[in-house]
Amino acid sequence: GKAGMVTPNLDRLAGRSTLFERHYCQQAICAPSRANLFTGARPDATGVYNLQSLVCEVAPQLTTMPGHLKAHGYTTLSLGKVYHHAKADDPAGWSREPWTPKGQWVGRGYLTPSQIEVANRRGEGKAAAYECGDVPDEDYLDGMTARQAARTLEELKGQERPWFLAVGFTRPHLPFCVPKRYWEMYPTESIDLPANGETPRDCPEVALHESGELRTYDGIPAKGPIGEELARQLIRGYRAAVSYLDAQVGVVLDALEATGLAENTIVIFTADHGFQLGENGLWCKHSNFEVSTHIPLLISVPRTLTGAAGGQAVAGRVNGLSEHVDVFATLCDLLGLPKPSHLEGRSLLPQVKDAGVATKPAVFSQYPRPGNKMGYSMRTDRHRFTRWFEADGQLIGTELYDHQADPGETVNLANDPAHADEVAALAKLFTERLPASAKKRREEMRVGG
Repeated sequence: GKAGMVTPNLDRLAGRSTLFERHYCQQAICAPSRANLFTGARPDATGVYNLQSLVCEVAPQLTTMPGHLKAHGYTTLSLGKVYHHAKADDPAGWSREPWTPKGQWVGRGYLTPSQIEVANRRGEGKAAAYECGDVPDEDYLDGMTARQAARTLEELKGQERPWFLAVGFTRPHLPFCVPKRYWEMYPTESIDLPANGETPRDCPEVALHESGELRTYDGIPAKGPIGEELARQLIRGYRAAVSYLDAQVGVVLDALEATGLAENTIVIFTADHGFQLGENGLWCKHSNFEVSTHIPLLISVPRTLTGAAGGQAVAGRVNGLSEHVDVFATLCDLLGLPKPSHLEGRSLLPQVKDAGVATKPAVFSQYPRPGNKMGYSMRTDRHRFTRWFEADGQLIGTELYDHQADPGETVNLANDPAHADEVAALAKLFTERLPASAKKRREEMRVGG
């Protein structure tokens, strides 16, 4: 829905989907968020807070989505970046070893000889933050993955067993390396900088970070502000990467239709986190702000499938709140499967059948900081209310943003006496609605400390 974006394939999918306009991840970083999606459990239940932890090692007690489907007779297949560790996170969940793209490259896979020299000299395995090679789509990772998905669908069309195919694309994650024609969709002069490009007024320090992920790339200042010219190029690269992703989604959708499988296949499109392009003075994610935690969710259910609860799925826009842990429960209901007992989400099937049905009053995201600090962020219909805690439970920071008056989250109202009543009411709702796994973790941390 953003003006100026070129996404015809996502638009056509959205036209036949239930589009959840306010869908949120539980932690705005890759590995934990994917663990939340595929277990239906929050970070405090999975124990995955970083990029190193493996789901099967830290949360072996949790049934995963592919594992659950496999146990109920589905062929389960993984292509590309699905879990953060494609082959190691959930090896038992897949019917065959996950497929990942391979090619002639070094490091991230699209480095010129000069970039390889830079990467080797820096010892980081990373080079430029963006690149626009005049090459075919399949010369980059996601183009390879989309075409493997098309081949896999051709293979599956004659199979009698039900199947689950997870197709994971890497873009629009850094580096913004996509074919030149996608860059040409977004001339530099068309790129505006975000209006909310400054640190929110009266924001606690613990809520912020140094945009360290971006700074590992060649050509990015190690410290200090990102200049306007560079910022425009990065924003341009991100938008180009979105359009490149869109084209790969189109390859998969075309294959689904060409094989005849579209008539009885549920399609779910989502992401692991948002991405800040200078909003709130930050780059990348690693925060509890709206731009980091707000993600897409499209659920397309063909007319031949109505879900176990009966009633026809419809296309429409859901304005109410939803979150990543809801997806597992929703899929179980759509397929008529029992739900694992550990699921922390609520099925969205009622909204899939009627976009006007009310959703939950609040959803939660969280983000850890060094020293076992944790920030829990509650999004309600109007507000974002975030509380930061030390490991021993001591409150060290509060944020309140009024999205009706300040959708860019530019002013923290938590310490303004004029909003004391709002803070008190939201603090009460926060205590009542904080997920049980979060309450358990906080108690354990207090006891341990």
